[in-house]
Amino acid sequence: MDDIPITYAKDHFEDLIVRARRGEIVTISDGHGRVHLTSTLLGDVTAARITDTLPSFVPLREPRIFGLFKGEFPPPPDDFFDGLDEDELKHWYGSEA
Repeated sequence: MDDIPITYAKDHFEDLIVRARRGEIVTISDGHGRVHLTSTLLGDVTAARITDTLPSFVPLREPRIFGLFKGEFPPPPDDFFDGLDEDELKHWYGSEA
């Protein structure tokens, strides 16, 4: 196939896509290089996707019970979320922080 000028490709891009889907290799050139327009369709395009075959909503088998483990674990100490001091930072990073 001949090189198609980029000015023609701009005006007829949809036609070039149709030709590429039919199996042609469409080559577009702009004077500096070439670009090949090819189809990447694999298999049957009309085949159902996996998401199309799944139900839209899947209910839970059993309802969730909120607070099921309430009181099972002790609360964290008051200083749990405080930043690390200099000695802990040195130990964590293995050197001076």
